[in-house]
Parts: sequence; C-alpha cells; structure tokens
Amino acid sequence: DNTGLAVILNNLGVIYARMNKTDEALKLYTESEKILTEADDINDLAFTLNNVASLYIDLKDYDKALNYGIKAMQLSRKTGFPDQVKYAANTLRKIYRQKGDFKKESLFSSQ
Repeated sequence: DNTGLAVILNNLGVIYARMNKTDEALKLYTESEKILTEADDINDLAFTLNNVASLYIDLKDYDKALNYGIKAMQLSRKTGFPDQVKYAANTLRKIYRQKGDFKKESLFSSQ
C-alpha cells in the first residue's frame, strides 16, 4: 500500500511550499496525487489537491488554484468529513476573493 508514501510526499510538499521552493513542492504533490488516484484514496487525495490549490494561490495563478480547489471540494464532499469540507471551502473562498468574485466567495462561507 503506497498511500502512506503518498501522505509523506504530500507532507514534504507542504514543507517545501513553506520554504518557497514551489517547483519541488509541486513535484511532490503531483507524485502524491498520482499514487492516491491509483489507490482511489479520495480522503488523502482531497488534502493533496487542496494543498496544490493553496500553492497556486501563493503563486497568484488563480485559475489553476480554482481548478484544483473545485476538485478538492468535490472529493471532500464525497468523504463526508465536515472538517475536510470546511478546509476545501476556505481555500475556495480565498481563490474567489483574490479573483474579486465576492458573490461566489460568499457561497462557501457557510460550509
């Protein structure tokens, strides 16, 4: 079971992102995403995709952030874990706020 490895890769990606080593972080997130997709582990995949969205927010690439944020939200809703849905909703709020779409931002304020 490689899901443990995928979680480690995701966590390392978080560390690299915090060190502003975005290329390395993205590589680790991508590898984690691949493993988790193959394992059909939607719970951990939702976290990884949300981290990718957050990285793209930091890079001010809001279209890519939105793409990953929406995928993270869809998976988070499937997991049924309220905290995970809130985490994804918070990321989507940040994206829509940065894009100046306050109406869509407000759609995620109650989740």
